[in-house]
Amino acid sequence: MVSLRIVSAVPALFGVLVLIFVALRVLPGDPAAAFASSPSASQQDVAALRSQLHLDRPLIEQFALYLTDLGKGNLGTSLSTGRPVAADLADRLPASIELIALSFVLTLVGGMGLGILAALRQGSLVDHLIRLVCSIWITLPAFVTGLVLVYLFYYLADWAPAPTGRLDMFAVTPPTVTGLLLIDILLARDFDTFASAIGQLALPVLTLTFFALPPVARITRTSMLGVLSSDYIRTARSLGLSSFRVVIVYGLRNAVLPRFDHAWNESGFTSRRQRRRREGLCLARDLRLRNGRTSVWRLRAGPGIYCSGGCRVPLVQPPRGYSRRGC
Repeated sequence: MVSLRIVSAVPALFGVLVLIFVALRVLPGDPAAAFASSPSASQQDVAALRSQLHLDRPLIEQFALYLTDLGKGNLGTSLSTGRPVAADLADRLPASIELIALSFVLTLVGGMGLGILAALRQGSLVDHLIRLVCSIWITLPAFVTGLVLVYLFYYLADWAPAPTGRLDMFAVTPPTVTGLLLIDILLARDFDTFASAIGQLALPVLTLTFFALPPVARITRTSMLGVLSSDYIRTARSLGLSSFRVVIVYGLRNAVLPRFDHAWNESGFTSRRQRRRREGLCLARDLRLRNGRTSVWRLRAGPGIYCSGGCRVPLVQPPRGYSRRGC
């Protein structure tokens, strides 16, 4: 079953690669000219860059080299930093992992908690209040939430540190062991630096959590309402099982799987307003500068991750009849 879904994803990914390749070739502008944007660059420099990027070869050969570079992991050079894209990704990936992991956990806990509470109090003031707050939150873009949080908690209240990095300027960077800053700090047993790192993460994590929490809460409420009205839930209640066991063990277990996928996809969104060293900021900057090679990778990764996310849902969905095995 899993192998069939993986095989079926290959044509979709190939189609995405073809679409991206064609789109980048028909868009106006010359990537070589963008790389050689220095005022002192001559026509010979532009021609040399065009040859280096294989833009002087036939389209079929360009596409073959495009796939070859992708298979080798050669993502080109970043226009904004002048470094290999793979090196920039390696530097920024740990920060993104920490940010996504923490926001994913908070999104699941907060969103599912609010959704369960609203489902258990259907039609009450609590239910209407949660739905109203979620309806307002879901209309706010992440960058607006980030700006508001920075303005309130950093500028006005002075409760949060300046959103300028992963550590306070006076904190000591721990030795690199895993590449993940929080884990390396804990391994070094430097709890003051750990508190500083958590403080720097607070506003970005809250920004992503507020962005992803309303959809998770609303979907959880809808799923729980359907599950709680099922026959096996009524049977469990008639057997005298506790409310906690009925709701959490039997009800939530059968309504939780779609929430994981949605929370993961939403928590991966990053906001440029929280100025942290992540892939999102670097790649968005490169894309804006029309970096031919990095833009190719960025567009490769975007649909690729989207396609893999689309395949992930069927892989974790329960088989038919699973929801009736609760008791």
